[in-house]
Amino acid sequence: RRAAEIFSQFGSRQSAAPAPAALPPSSSQARAAASVAGSAPSWDEGGAEEDERRDAGLRRPPTELPPLQDGVEACGDDPWFADPQVRLALRDAVQVAHAEFKILVGDPAAEIARICPQDGRELLAGAVLRLGGYHLGGYGEADVGYAYRQLSRALHPDKNRSNPSASAAFHRLHDAQQELKLGLVEMRGMVKRLAAPFRECASSEEELERPQEALFAAAARLLGAVLALASEGQVPANARRRAASCLQVASSQGGGSWAAPLGGSSKGLLSAWFQELGLLQAASSPPVRRSYDCAPKRYRAQFLCALSRVAQLEGQRSGGCVREAWSAVWETFPELTLWQELLALLRKRCQVHGRAARGTVDGLRPEDCFIPEEDGPGDGQESDPRQEKRRKKGAKDDEVEHAFSQWARRWRRMLRAVLPGGEAGTAASWSDPEVRKLCAALWRDFADPLGAETGAGSAAARRCLALFRTEARGAADVAARRGSAPAEWAFVPAADLLLIVGEGLVGSTLEGVFADALPSQKRLPFASAIFQTMM
Repeated sequence: RRAAEIFSQFGSRQSAAPAPAALPPSSSQARAAASVAGSAPSWDEGGAEEDERRDAGLRRPPTELPPLQDGVEACGDDPWFADPQVRLALRDAVQVAHAEFKILVGDPAAEIARICPQDGRELLAGAVLRLGGYHLGGYGEADVGYAYRQLSRALHPDKNRSNPSASAAFHRLHDAQQELKLGLVEMRGMVKRLAAPFRECASSEEELERPQEALFAAAARLLGAVLALASEGQVPANARRRAASCLQVASSQGGGSWAAPLGGSSKGLLSAWFQELGLLQAASSPPVRRSYDCAPKRYRAQFLCALSRVAQLEGQRSGGCVREAWSAVWETFPELTLWQELLALLRKRCQVHGRAARGTVDGLRPEDCFIPEEDGPGDGQESDPRQEKRRKKGAKDDEVEHAFSQWARRWRRMLRAVLPGGEAGTAASWSDPEVRKLCAALWRDFADPLGAETGAGSAAARRCLALFRTEARGAADVAARRGSAPAEWAFVPAADLLLIVGEGLVGSTLEGVFADALPSQKRLPFASAIFQTMM
């Protein structure tokens, strides 16, 4: 019931919250304070000028999000929050949506019954004013004022004398307006709090006018930085050194300066996250949840995956235990339970079934298998160190591969072929075309059979997959308005796929993703890797 409420059109978690103390004043905060200063509700607060500015919309063509690739909107840990064009496209979409958003009140009695349900429920503030959610993408003081004026004119008790609930509905409307405007002040303060640990932390007045996008980007950057700086999977020493160098390269040049801590110490930021509660509580606070509800689905899904992996990373660092505060995170984001169920299905797909068990292939033990030695040295020949290293590595890899199912072993061979080696060269970014093709194909090979199942548990699997399928955003989807064909998947959880299927083989750092391979091994295009694994 809770998850259904969250995903409903007007179910964003708008809750009353006290204004934060000791925040530096800004023009936006001043407007909010002035708007909630009056105690008596009024049906018109003289917002004609605000409505005129709001209806003007953009005076230029809106910026579009990156084009679709391989039928997916977003893939892996691509740092969208550090891309100025993506951020501008999100703000433009909100501007376009609000310019076309009109509140038309039909029957006042029906509207009063909606705001004051007779079954004892109390609508959240955003639901009362029809604000919040991905269909609009965010709101500011002007949007709250517009919604309040349009509804209050129709619901004023003087115009509905015969309706005994009119007065209560009108007062609830006024209270909802105050809650949302105080919530906007709290969101702007939370943006600064989440950005404070980083070297690049400034937010413009334009970004904070409707602060949901800026707040969600700040929360996503914090999670992304924790994962990137801590590193995941199989990470050799050379890859860690390259990641440290990547931290000094500007984000505009493909580097990782977006994750650079304010004091320059990665350990300081990781310590603040894993040993203190402040950042964890802030990243999962109600204001962040409300901004999450306003974001496109591709970035909401990425946020959920990052949050789950940060929890898993904490468990690995502390012997399987996580802090009690994580229970509040799961309560704030109940969708995490669905994602955990899907991850369990993925791990099950990678396990060996039937007679084969860990350390065996098709029921045979490794010592029962004959390993030819044509590549080894003959009698009287000197051993080639590189060849000997390759032979030992191959034997070790064969032993590890025995723990995985045939499906997983086939994909692990493709991971080795497509991903660069961690010891030599550079890692592949998440925007790398071959990496995207690999991850999109791996995801479909896992997800399509689940979606087509009809037996027990099929409905639960489809409900889990719905976290990643595309959804219509209405006026906020600029690309759809121009006739672009929708993608099948909003987000492909590439990092989770590669780290689970490629366990012990794949690593991920700030620089990108890579696999455990010999230094002399060359990368193959994805199409060539498919052909090679079928031979």
